[in-house]
Order: sequence, then structure tokens, then C-alpha cells
Amino acid sequence: MRVQHMGLLSSFTVYQQLAQQHHRWRNELQMREAEVARMRGMGGALPAAAGTMLETIEAETAKLRKSNDVVKRYLLCYAAQLADPKLLSLAIRYYRLVARWLVACAHPPPEGLPLPAAVPRLFSALPESCMDDVAQFLKHLTNFAPNVLEDISPDEMTDFVTMMVTFLSSPRYVKNPYLRATFTRLLRYLVPRSEANEAKASHASERLAAVFHTHRLAQAHLAPALMQFFVDIEFTGSHTGAYDKYEYRHEMTQILEYFWTLPEYRQAMVGFTRETPKFVRFVNMLINDSIFSMDEALTKLASIRTVQAELADQVAWAAQPRNVAHQRMQQHNQDENTARYFMQFTSEVLHMIEYLTAEKEVALVFMLPELVGRVASMLNYFLAQLVGPKCSNLKVKEPEKYMFQPKKLLLNIATILTHFAPFDAFGQAVVRDERSYSPNNMSKAVRVLASGLPPTMSQPGLLALETFRSKCVELKAAEEEEEEELGEVPDEFLDPITMEIMVDPVRLPSGTLIDRPTICRHLLSDETDPFTRQRLTVDMLVPDVEMKAKIAQFRLSRKAAAGKAGSADTAAMEVG
Repeated sequence: MRVQHMGLLSSFTVYQQLAQQHHRWRNELQMREAEVARMRGMGGALPAAAGTMLETIEAETAKLRKSNDVVKRYLLCYAAQLADPKLLSLAIRYYRLVARWLVACAHPPPEGLPLPAAVPRLFSALPESCMDDVAQFLKHLTNFAPNVLEDISPDEMTDFVTMMVTFLSSPRYVKNPYLRATFTRLLRYLVPRSEANEAKASHASERLAAVFHTHRLAQAHLAPALMQFFVDIEFTGSHTGAYDKYEYRHEMTQILEYFWTLPEYRQAMVGFTRETPKFVRFVNMLINDSIFSMDEALTKLASIRTVQAELADQVAWAAQPRNVAHQRMQQHNQDENTARYFMQFTSEVLHMIEYLTAEKEVALVFMLPELVGRVASMLNYFLAQLVGPKCSNLKVKEPEKYMFQPKKLLLNIATILTHFAPFDAFGQAVVRDERSYSPNNMSKAVRVLASGLPPTMSQPGLLALETFRSKCVELKAAEEEEEEELGEVPDEFLDPITMEIMVDPVRLPSGTLIDRPTICRHLLSDETDPFTRQRLTVDMLVPDVEMKAKIAQFRLSRKAAAGKAGSADTAAMEVG
């Protein structure tokens, strides 16, 4: 095992580093060549001072091209050695045996899972590198020589899948989140190519993906394990964890989307939603990721639009100092990559919410008090961005280059709205969102999705959306009427964070009184008291029955007073 670690795997690592260096220099070379071509194309319009600059850039470009050619030669030498089919075939057989041995060391029950609560001493004594070597080998293989994997039978792949399912489902045995995350790379590779993932990373053939159809352990446990890991990867402890988690979740969204099409895996996913506390955390992460990734993508698109407009004036662009223009082009290229990545991730997460909430049983979980407000605010905000007054700021050249398909995104959002429309709690949450709610946005969404180029919304869908818009207008009027009836609310009845009248007041261990939905929403991301920073969990909340009764009595008294005032006004008008 040590020989393989220091020999084959180290060589794969060097190859990967060379490939990354080659990729970076190639991008830099393309950027410099484009700059040279742009300056030459200006001809006589090129400022005199820029002539010397052009010669300097051409010399640097030639030097960079020569250095990149050297790296490419090293790269090809490594590839020639590492691509030996016999070497890789023997390595696959070896690591397959290691995978079986690792599972056996965990002493699984006859049915495979769950593993014993107490980790066996033998497994505890094993260095983490034993399993990491298997994971790294498979990751390198999918990137470097996927054709070798295609030559093995689905039965041979079973041992690797068994290892991944077993330890993805058992965080007590594998505590390193990055090791478990590496398993998702191979699982994503095993998802067969389709129209939806055509432009994405390499995928296995249907023949190799057949392992998912026959692997009983995976059918029962893999989808729930991935959904739980989707939450667990939030807290990696690494300084790069805030960015790494999106890469791993990107892999998982593709796997789960495929599993939703397979009856056994779909059943397991729906079963996970019945474990309400776990699924609520999963939904919370979906909401967090959707908002962050959409914001990142749209912010970068606005920057791209600005630079595209400046590049259209080549004379003014060439007049900039060379270092300034170079830095701005580097930032522009980085913004393009960021926009493309986060826009793709946003589309994937919204699509996941769309197909999950098509099941009424699943949609009901989204309507829990701690979630419904966040869901409504998110959808209102997305509508405002896509069809609101400032939507024209997102118009860029070649939007498909950034995977920006605004009408498709709008259709996803509108479909999700129709899934939630039958629930009264959702309509009330939508109109309470003072930041982004506007019935005009829904009206415009209906108009956009009713005509023009595909995708368009079905007539039943458009009718459901328009009906929901009308319902929201009525709910907003009722809410304003209720606010007027209540008048000034005593401070003791107000939530200390939202400053809204409480519905279900609870008392924290610190003595603070707060609305249950507010504190539960906070605890989804941070299990501490927001006022004292002491540890806090949902089971530590104490309902304040007396305060709840006072608030109910307050509402009744104000409503009765408003009713009497209305009757008096009516009587006065009749007398008059």
C-alpha cells in the first residue's frame, strides 16, 4: 500500500499539477493573444505610445508560449507512462480488494447497514490514508483514464460502490468530510450522460451505471446519505470550506437529480423527507445556497455587462495603462468563470426544489413556520431580479456562455410558486415580504411565460399562477386591514428580532421571550442563543402559554373594537 501511495498516486498528483499549470498558462496565453489581435486590428487608430507596448506584449507572449510548450512535453511524458492499460487494470484489482477489506474491518451486519455504534478497534487503528488512497485513485481515474473504468463490469464496480455507500452513511467511521466528499466524484461520474448534463464533466455509460439498478444497499441508503452529507459539508473546518462546499454540492445535485428518476431511489428520498428535523436542515441549505449563488452570479453578470460596454470602444480601452487593462481583463475572465459556475449551480438547486416540491408530502415540509417565510422571500427576490424594474441590467452579450437562461429560471420559479400556491401559509408569507413582494412581478412573469420562444408555461400552470397572484392581492389587503385594526402593539408582544407580533412565544434559557418560528429559523444555521451565544437547541425552548393567551386576547379585543367603530360609522352615515 505504501509503494502505491508513493509511486502511482504521487505520479497522478504530479500529472494533475502539471495539467493545472498548463491550463493556467494556456488561458493566459489566449488572453494575451486576444489583446495583441485587438491592438493590431486598430491599425492607424492605435495611439503612438501603444506601439512599444504592443512589441512588449508580443515578446512576453512568445516567451510564455515557449514555457507552456515545455510543460506540455512533461505532461505528455507522464501521460504515456500512466495510461498503460495493464498497469491501471492491476491497480483497479488491487484497490478493489482494499475496498472490500476496509468494509470488512467495519464489521457490517448481514444487511450491510447501519454499522455498529461502537467503531471496531481494528478499523480505528487504520490510518486514514488507506481509504483516501482508494478514493484518490478513483478520482484520478475518472479524470485521466475513464475509458479504463468503462472496461470493467458493473459487478466489479459493486465493491467500490459498497465502500462508498457504507462510509458516506457512517460519519462516525469517516470523520474527514473531504474524504467522504471525494466519494461523490465517482458517484457523479457513474451518473450516465443525458441532455441535462451534456455540457458538464465526463459521465459513465448506461452499462456502467447499471450498478445503481442492482445495488440493494445503495437503493436503500445512498440517496438519504447524500442528502444528509449535503448538510454536513457546510461545516468542514477548512479556511476554503466556504467555497469547497459548493463544488461538492454541485456534484451531489447531479446525482440526486438522476436518482429522482429511479423509483427505488426516489422512494428513499421521499422517505428522508419524513425525518423532519434532518430534512428541514437540508431545505435550509438549499435556500441558503440558492440565494448566495444567485447573488454571486447576477453581481458578476452586471460587472461583465460593464466591461463588455467598455470593450466596444477599442480606442478608449487601448488608452488605459497597460497594467490596468491587463488586470481588468484578468478580473473580467475571472468574473466570467464565477458567473458561469454559480449560474449553473443556481439552476441545479432550483430544479431540485422544483421536482421535490411536485410531491405534496414534500411540499408540506417547506410550509413549516421556520421555513415558509424564507422560501417566500427567496422566490419574491428572484422574481424581482428577473422581471423587476432593474432586470435590464442583466442583459449581456452571449448569455449562453455564462449558462444564463433567464426564461428557464423564471419557469423554474413560477412552477415552484404553483406547487406552494394551495397552502394558505405560503400566500401569507409572500405578502409579508416587504422587501421584494410585488404583484406586478407575478403579472409580468405570466406575460413572459405565456408567449415567445420556449420554454413557455402550460395553460394550467399560467392559470394557477394568475390565480395565486389575485389571491396575494386579497391577502395583502386583509393584512393591511388587520394591521390597522391592531394599531400600536405593546412592546411585550413583539418579537425582539423581527419586531412583529408573536404567534407562538417561547422562552429561552436566558429568559428572553421570542417567537418560535424566528428562533427555530436561527437554530437551523447556528445552535446558539442569539443574545448570549450560549449553546441552544429546539428542545430547550419553553412555550409561554400565558403570553400566548395575552396576545390572543389582545387580537380579539382590538378586532372587536374595530368592529364596533365600523358599526358606529355605518349608523352615523345612515342617520346622516
